[in-house]
Amino acid sequence: MLLGVEGASHKGGKRISKYAHYILSLLILSVGVVTVTVASAQPRIPPQVKFTPTLQDQLEKLGYINSIHQDADGFLWFAAVKGLARYDGYALRTYEQRVDDPLSISHLWVKHLLRDSRGDLWAVTHTGLCRYLRTNDGFQCFPGRGQSDAVPNLYFYYLFEDSRQQMWASTSLGIRLFNPSNGALSLAPEPLNSTLTAVGNANTNSVNTVAEAPNGDLWFGLEGNGLIRYSPPTHSLIHYHLNDGHSNLQSNQIRSILADSKGVIWIGTLGAGIARFNEQSGEFERFVHSASEKADTVWDIMEDQNGLFWIGDGTGVHLYNPDTGDFADYSYIEGQTSGPSNFVARDIFMDKSKGIWIGYFPSGVDAVDLQASEFLNFRHIPEQPNSLGDGGVLTTLEAPDKTVWIGCGFGLSHLDRATGNFTKYIYEEDDPHSLSGSTVLDMELDKDHILWVGAWDRGLNRQLPGEDRWERYQYDPQDPKSLYGREPWGITVDHNNDIWIVTEKGISRYNRSTNDFTRVMPNDSLGNPMTTLYSRGITTMSDGRLWIASYNGVYVLNPNTLEFEAHYMNDPEQANSISWNQILTSFQDSKGNIWIGTFGGGLNRFNHADNTFTRFTTEQGLPNSTVSSIVEDTDGNLWVSTFEGLARFDPKTEKFMVFTKRDGLVGNLFNRDSGSLLSDGSLVFGSSRGLTLFDPHMLQPNEHIPPIVLTDLQVFNESQRPGPNSPLQRAIGVTQEISLDHTQSVFSIAYSALDFRSPDENQYAYRLKGFEERWNMVGNRRLATYTNLDPGNYVFEVKGSNNHGIWNPTPARLRIYINPPYWRTPLAYAFYALALSALISWTLWVQRKELARERALVRRMTEIDRMKDEINRDLDRKVAERTEALRTEHQRLIATQEELRSLNKRLEDASLTDQLTGLHNRRFLYNTITNDLIETNEQYDRARAAGLEFRALNDLTFMVLDIDDFKTINDHHGHASGDLMLVQFGNILRSALAAEDYVIRWGGEEFVLVIRHQARSRAEAIADRLLFTTQNHTFKLADGCDAKKTCSIGIASYPFAPHQPGLFDWEQIISLADQALYAAKASGKNCWVRLQANDRGGQSALEDVSPTRLSQGVTSGAIKVTSSRPMDELQWRD
Repeated sequence: MLLGVEGASHKGGKRISKYAHYILSLLILSVGVVTVTVASAQPRIPPQVKFTPTLQDQLEKLGYINSIHQDADGFLWFAAVKGLARYDGYALRTYEQRVDDPLSISHLWVKHLLRDSRGDLWAVTHTGLCRYLRTNDGFQCFPGRGQSDAVPNLYFYYLFEDSRQQMWASTSLGIRLFNPSNGALSLAPEPLNSTLTAVGNANTNSVNTVAEAPNGDLWFGLEGNGLIRYSPPTHSLIHYHLNDGHSNLQSNQIRSILADSKGVIWIGTLGAGIARFNEQSGEFERFVHSASEKADTVWDIMEDQNGLFWIGDGTGVHLYNPDTGDFADYSYIEGQTSGPSNFVARDIFMDKSKGIWIGYFPSGVDAVDLQASEFLNFRHIPEQPNSLGDGGVLTTLEAPDKTVWIGCGFGLSHLDRATGNFTKYIYEEDDPHSLSGSTVLDMELDKDHILWVGAWDRGLNRQLPGEDRWERYQYDPQDPKSLYGREPWGITVDHNNDIWIVTEKGISRYNRSTNDFTRVMPNDSLGNPMTTLYSRGITTMSDGRLWIASYNGVYVLNPNTLEFEAHYMNDPEQANSISWNQILTSFQDSKGNIWIGTFGGGLNRFNHADNTFTRFTTEQGLPNSTVSSIVEDTDGNLWVSTFEGLARFDPKTEKFMVFTKRDGLVGNLFNRDSGSLLSDGSLVFGSSRGLTLFDPHMLQPNEHIPPIVLTDLQVFNESQRPGPNSPLQRAIGVTQEISLDHTQSVFSIAYSALDFRSPDENQYAYRLKGFEERWNMVGNRRLATYTNLDPGNYVFEVKGSNNHGIWNPTPARLRIYINPPYWRTPLAYAFYALALSALISWTLWVQRKELARERALVRRMTEIDRMKDEINRDLDRKVAERTEALRTEHQRLIATQEELRSLNKRLEDASLTDQLTGLHNRRFLYNTITNDLIETNEQYDRARAAGLEFRALNDLTFMVLDIDDFKTINDHHGHASGDLMLVQFGNILRSALAAEDYVIRWGGEEFVLVIRHQARSRAEAIADRLLFTTQNHTFKLADGCDAKKTCSIGIASYPFAPHQPGLFDWEQIISLADQALYAAKASGKNCWVRLQANDRGGQSALEDVSPTRLSQGVTSGAIKVTSSRPMDELQWRD
């Protein structure tokens, strides 16, 4: 039996209760499920049924749920003691009794829901039978009355329609026939009428539930008088009750009746649990589904499409498999997030897409996604010693005995799938045979079934045969035959049964005969063995070759010859190269295809024919560009884990199907190489939240085509209801067209795809024809808004899909007519034309009258103009001459000012820039460093005041570096070649750092780098990158020759001692870095040396240290030294 924190698994056999210690701890923790059963045949109980509460706060206001149903449009309806609600997957529309509204329901207490053969939805309230009117979004309610006169004080309990389309209404006066066309009630046929007539004020004969058997018999369940079996054709009946002497019925209080798919009648009672009717003997047989006292009250029994029975009682929900006799029990536990959301399950309903809905007392509704229930999830439970280890799951491995090893962030867990218990192994300081470290990075079993475990920062472990003890192998910098590195990220066994390990340093092979290791490293561009290869995985392929996933691409190693036969890296110029250089995992499928998972470039398939790669990214449907693990199921599908969920990839169609936390996974962020195929065909994956185990064959796409409905029309964000002053004359869901005037210039239309499996993942597209032709793909957004449309005719269309991308090809449509304002109507335009004509006539008359007067004036003005022209010409000439002189002088002044500004800018740049390399010079650093120091000091002050750790803070890291043996370039190739090399070296430094970092030529061939806004822990990685890039660069010299050079680096960070920020100023930090550079030079060059304050050295020890004399500080332990060289090779000057 497998136990997950979210539920139970079912593997075969009889009912199995959870172990006593598990029950006790889970009850204390308010986490878990009470009872488990296992099943192996079809139909099967899902491994871990998941209950998702629906709008708890809103439904809580309605009180306990009496009935759940789905209407012809696809909406879900919840009937409760305090009202009625309609659900579209996102929001509730509540319906209450309103005295002033003839279309409201007749009473708040809604007891039952029914959809009849005509598609009408009926709500049974305390005082009437109410039919939902789609056109008005309201109800037509029929109070209790006979053929003519109203019947006072008549109450209703239940409504049922039989296969002959006869409707039966349960009332306080007995059972009645109901005519839905006029609302009339009539007496039931005899002897049924007299048998079910109310006795005084007692309601013992009230009908609580009705079911029809396959043979047409109607079964009536009574409030306190047993059962009536009635045959409509013959009007014969049989009354079963507690003291009838022959039926063996154990209770007269009937709450539910089910006629199952095999024709068997099941009875749920108050006080006696479940009874099953034996047709041959005519007796009821007690059916025990739970030993709990509260389980004796059974409110509902439902059979789903797979033949499983769902039972709702006073303890919660129970599943029963009649083919195997297996059970699974689920109860509300305070604080649990995946079990039932309340205590008593009163109603169970299956919707059109086979989703299960459960209504509760005292309130609430749960949705059960059977597909999500196929995922069996395990989490860490702090107070449960037998639960999964903490810290997320980093790796998984199946043992030969079918148990599963799980590497966690805090320990190695061993899962016994038969019991569901985890055994944990952790690092114990006092036990040399415990694991060397608790963070497990990878595991592997060799051909002798010996388990090998890699622990982060603590090396390799080998389980001693037949024992729970471990032998440790750790990195020793002084021993070249030790494991090379502290972090075994990947372990594999080759065809020779040799163990290969990759770490943050490189590759090692374990030698069984000598119990030591051989280091195998590829060559760099100069042909020398690399000193470091940060690797994250290693895989043995079918041809025996090893594929190494590194942060420098993929390497292919022949383990027999120890030769690296290929190296694949990203080429930005080649689209068929591998998509990314940071590789997390590699995998070979059953057809021989090799797949590569990258840290940012998606999934890659290796093409053997031409050594190229085919890329699959988010554009092809991958949920995230980081692929952390790849596993193949028994059907040939690839399961690809990412940082945003799990994807099933069909290599034939090259399509992805994505599963996320919403689909039932324990989490979305899956860790590197955490997936495994188990021997029974199940898959297991580890994430940051825990472990997920599932049978991939049970996961099928959601093929339900969701109905698309319009749910709301808003004008200026105000919802519109049908009415005389509203754009809606009918409910928006049935409205085909609306008319808006010019004052309603901002309107919105809400819509919904009625698929409830994971409604937040349903997708939508809409358009407004007449305004746009292209569809707006809006994701899961459910509101379209338009503003200030021109008058005219439009058609709004919206379509949607379910959570697996199955679209409804038929969109919902709404014709929209935008009326023009009155000043843009045809009558207004006719008036405008008439007024314009009158205005033109009047204007012509006035113009003729004025024309004669103007002619006389023109003659006089002509003479005056002639005189003015002569004066003006003379004046214009003088003004032009003066203006030209002023313009010439102004332009000369502007040119002079521009020249001065340019010269000043050049002088300023020259003072801050090295003229040879174009880099900043020493003066630039003196001018700018103050602001960086202030920002860094303020950051440390805030952290110190808040009591925070300093390790995550950003520092100023100073690197002093120069080119090794630079003088030989000047001596052998001339100073021009030396200058050219300095320019190229400056370009290398600029390209290797972030734009915000400073690159400064300090003098000669010496440079200073200031790493800004990064934690000091990043310094060594940056230094490694600079060494690697410089070493692999070919320098072009002035005489046409090429040269290879290395560099040496000294590193120190400000503040030098975080707990003593004022110990050294920044210039002393550079002096410290210069001392470290000298040590790197004196120790063989082509390396870096880093100096840090050792907090354990004490305050007084640091105060005695001089930046120019370090040997004493190193010797005393006040200064911590790290280097890419072995420590015993470092040399210092005093």
